[in-house]
Amino acid sequence: CLFRSSRLAFFLVPMTLLSLLLWGVASALVAAIVAFNTVCRRSEHWQKRFSRLPLGLGQQRRRRVRAHAILELRPELPSLAEYVKSLKKSARQTLTSQIDNSFVASGIVVQSHPASQLGLGHFWVIYSHESRLYNRVRALLAAISRYFAASCMTGVIDSYILDGKIVGWAHTVVKGHTLRGMWFYQDGKRNIWFHAVRAALQRGFALRKPGASFWVDLGPSASGTVSALKEKFGFDNAAEWRECCDYDGDFVDLADKLQFAGDGFTLEKVD
Repeated sequence: CLFRSSRLAFFLVPMTLLSLLLWGVASALVAAIVAFNTVCRRSEHWQKRFSRLPLGLGQQRRRRVRAHAILELRPELPSLAEYVKSLKKSARQTLTSQIDNSFVASGIVVQSHPASQLGLGHFWVIYSHESRLYNRVRALLAAISRYFAASCMTGVIDSYILDGKIVGWAHTVVKGHTLRGMWFYQDGKRNIWFHAVRAALQRGFALRKPGASFWVDLGPSASGTVSALKEKFGFDNAAEWRECCDYDGDFVDLADKLQFAGDGFTLEKVD
């Protein structure tokens, strides 16, 4: 018995110490992540510095680069209305009438705010979105990582609200002469994604300087279906998006320039 007890102790003691060590490391890692997130939420400097990584601008070239859906708003395009006229009928109807009719019928409103103000409601929208693609554990891990990244970034969030509940949100970042549609999540199937695309075009035309081009980058697509849908609205899928889009320049604080007042139809310039 004494021999067996000694062997059991010889096994349990190292395992206990290893468990405590791993727990300590995990706790320290979580504390560091929370602390970094808190710093980013309170510091514009760190928001902009961190944002380069999710944007794909602060890293070395990868061997395999995912194509992005990009659109150049050339100087000869006078307005969004004229651009919409160049699209096929179904795309025109979606951007000009279907979105607004759907929002009025359902009662969805849009509110804009800085990315640092992401809350628990936004997290659950991510989890609901990811749950349609993955199992619960993977969806939870994906939701945590995406929520952390988005809340550490600069940019503006358009929150889609129905009966006081957040049912979707889109994250927009502008750097240089390019607008990036960064993150998009929705709870259920609605016309929210189409509204986010129209908002990107609205902001792009509003921010474009006279005589110069401005780029709208909707990022990579989760599937071929989404990629084809973006092409329907005039976007091209390009692996050379870094060379095409003009990301040179400072970040633009959209929260102080172009935001939705609540109706979801018009963007207001805030002084």
